[in-house]
Amino acid sequence: MKLEISKITIKGFKGYLKEVEFPLGYRTEITGDNGLGKSSIGDAIVWCMTGCDISGNEKATTKLVNDKKPKLTEVVLEFELDGQAQTLIRRKKGSSTEIYWNEDKITNNDLTKDLYKNKDIFLSIFNPYYFPELAPKNAKSLLSSILKPIDKEEIFQELGDFLKEKLVKNKFKVPETFLSDKRAELKEQEENIIFCEGVVEGSKPIEIPGKKVFDDKELNSLKSKIETIKILPEDPKIKDFEKERQNLEVELSLGFQGTQQTTDISIMKAQKDSLLKQYKDIKVKIDNLGKNIVKCGKCGNEIDINETIRKSLSNNLQEVLQEGKSKKAEIDKISSENQKITEKNSQASAKWKSLIGKQLEVIDKKIEELRNKTNEINKENEEKLQVMRNRLSELKEEETQVLIHNANIDSLLKQNEKIEYEVEQSKKEIENSKLKIAELKVVIDAGKQYNSIKLKKQSEMIGKYLDKVKLQFEKLNKDGELKDDFKILYEGREFNKLSNAEKIKAGLEMSNFIANMLDLHFPVFVDNAESITQIQELNTQMLIARVVENKKLEVEVLK
Repeated sequence: MKLEISKITIKGFKGYLKEVEFPLGYRTEITGDNGLGKSSIGDAIVWCMTGCDISGNEKATTKLVNDKKPKLTEVVLEFELDGQAQTLIRRKKGSSTEIYWNEDKITNNDLTKDLYKNKDIFLSIFNPYYFPELAPKNAKSLLSSILKPIDKEEIFQELGDFLKEKLVKNKFKVPETFLSDKRAELKEQEENIIFCEGVVEGSKPIEIPGKKVFDDKELNSLKSKIETIKILPEDPKIKDFEKERQNLEVELSLGFQGTQQTTDISIMKAQKDSLLKQYKDIKVKIDNLGKNIVKCGKCGNEIDINETIRKSLSNNLQEVLQEGKSKKAEIDKISSENQKITEKNSQASAKWKSLIGKQLEVIDKKIEELRNKTNEINKENEEKLQVMRNRLSELKEEETQVLIHNANIDSLLKQNEKIEYEVEQSKKEIENSKLKIAELKVVIDAGKQYNSIKLKKQSEMIGKYLDKVKLQFEKLNKDGELKDDFKILYEGREFNKLSNAEKIKAGLEMSNFIANMLDLHFPVFVDNAESITQIQELNTQMLIARVVENKKLEVEVLK
């Protein structure tokens, strides 16, 4: 695949606020003083193609927008793809980004898959600084995806039957993960030996005292004696006395039934009160009755017509008075008789209550005597039982302590058995781990030799496309063991120790190598080219950016 850009149009991108367009050719020089936007042209091409900046940072999109925050950021690339005219547009408006390829809307994932496989490959070709600055792990991973796979049987043949058998037996499938997995197993076995040796060293048998025997003769004897001593219940006679007492209390509560009074004087008192009221009413009427004088028409005498009424009321008043006195005399007589009956009943009641009280005292004394007798016997039995129970509790505690002691002895014996078993198992595990470690070291060595042969063959394959650049995939450590490594060497010197000119030369060789390996001939953008006098000519489109002091930005198509 060959891609060549013929024109770029930029708007709202980095230093380019207003729309500008630049023609680009097979060889194009971009010159001008610092800060005029030379590098921004490379950034714009990468952003349009991948959505990231020239260093591969996908989160740098917001920094690529012009500082004045335009409504639209847009880059348009017009290019030929294997001789066919194409247009690619990436535009950012607000937080949304759209991509159009030949007026068809497309996703970034589809663009990547259809045009340049993955971002790292495109940037490794387009930007000579990109691949050398990748982390060694990522650089090796990218190369593995680029290089044609080495036939496993070809490596096995050079490795030899013994080591091949070791690898096959250990399910050797993915060389990249096999060694790390086996080293992890080796470390696990080494740690297991340390652990098991610690178990053997720290697992010493426990010193165990002898078991104890508890003599239960006294305990059983006490149990039998305790069962013979009974606490007496309450004397049955007490219930009879309590019943007799209850009957007396009921009789006492009913009260003394003495001589009944002859007559109920309450009615007579009511009659007397009624007569008294009549008397008072008549008296009021008499007092309120004034004079009512009329003059006789015949004789001329004055007559008090109320006098007749007054005499009638006075007579009535006397009758009521006499009846009231008679009723009072009758009440007084009956009250006197009732008083005598009450006094007689009171005396009889007092004697009756005294008699019942004495009977109750006798009953209470008999109940108390019976209870005291039972309590004395029970108290004596309780004291005996308490002494026996205390001793029984002591004996049970002694028995419990003996049982606990013997249970602990049994537990310690089991622990010693477990310790002995664990020591034996740990010793077996140590021997097994030593055998596994010996086997793993052989397998790891076989895996390392396999990788060494593979790297040698890959290096031979890579060497066909490189001149002064060499790739180092392994190094010798202080123990003389080959360790995985990755370095880019230019004329024998590491990349980070090169001058800017040498870094550009090394980067161009790697860019050309990746392009030729994948047959992806993308443009190459050489920034800071003022640091190099002669740039290697590659069989692809090259855009050369140089700083020229006091010169305005100029994009010149050389051919």
